[in-house]
Amino acid sequence: MKFLVGLALSLCSTPLLAQQSAARQESHIMGFLLVPWGAPASDVAAAYGKPFIERLTPDSSSVMIYKDAALGKPVLSLFYLDRAGGLVRGVSSIPYGPGSECETIMRQSEESILRIYPSLQPVEERARQDTTLAFCDAAAAGKANWTVSWVDPASGNSVQVALVPGERRVEITYQSGAFHPSPSTP
Repeated sequence: MKFLVGLALSLCSTPLLAQQSAARQESHIMGFLLVPWGAPASDVAAAYGKPFIERLTPDSSSVMIYKDAALGKPVLSLFYLDRAGGLVRGVSSIPYGPGSECETIMRQSEESILRIYPSLQPVEERARQDTTLAFCDAAAAGKANWTVSWVDPASGNSVQVALVPGERRVEITYQSGAFHPSPSTP
């Protein structure tokens, strides 16, 4: 729970999902929610306590799921751990409500990541197949999508903020360049 208190504070006033201290900021995308890439499950548990859910994935790796609230909304953060390589991926999922709230969450997330990694250039893709609906409603209906991605060219580590088509949520995904998803990884 304490890590998501930090997440809530970061969503309100400081960069979203602050990954590193100012001294380490020059090292790009070095982990997820202050847990470095390669850390074992015991390090995640030591930092954040017992997970809400912990389970094996189809490829024999594991995912540790924590829940809390930010911006007055429930947030799920998932730590994906490779059985040999430790932490390789992290995802925070933030639901959005009616109206243009999805755009607000997307922009707040993008602005925060730009502050954390000012030297990395984002790539933005946005499309809407149904112009009769407001953008967020079209996304919730699976008829619009929006992603903003950053990749550290030196390490291959990445961050992506994505409006999940067909669902009312925004996902912020941090991924190690060493992560090679299996076909069954979400």
